[in-house]
Amino acid sequence: MEFILNNYNNLLSEIEKIIKEGQREIEERVHYEKITMSWKIGKIISDNLKGERELDYGNKVLQNLEGDTGITKRTLYRMCSFYKSYPTLPSKEASLKLSHYQILSVLQDGEQRKYFEKLTIENGLSARDLQ
Repeated sequence: MEFILNNYNNLLSEIEKIIKEGQREIEERVHYEKITMSWKIGKIISDNLKGERELDYGNKVLQNLEGDTGITKRTLYRMCSFYKSYPTLPSKEASLKLSHYQILSVLQDGEQRKYFEKLTIENGLSARDLQ
């Protein structure tokens, strides 16, 4: 009976380990997909509004997008800012979440943004801590 119990406990331990690893991988993929989606939306909006002289036109486009996509105008602006601050899609290895990039995108100075990005990664700062 003890042999069966030990085997079961080992089996259970292995399965729990696989579940935890799977959940962690799923969370990482979801976080990166949010980053990718936000960056792509910011890129397509920025590319389509490039050269538009009328601020009013851009506001109307974003207002229409808000109504049609359900994404708030504020979030759409953040996506554009994210793309403009990071013209190359950040890699998965950066280990930052979208909330980090939204905060970092506000910084106009690229060197300052890199400094805070590095600081965040090295110290494992949450978005709240970064703010």
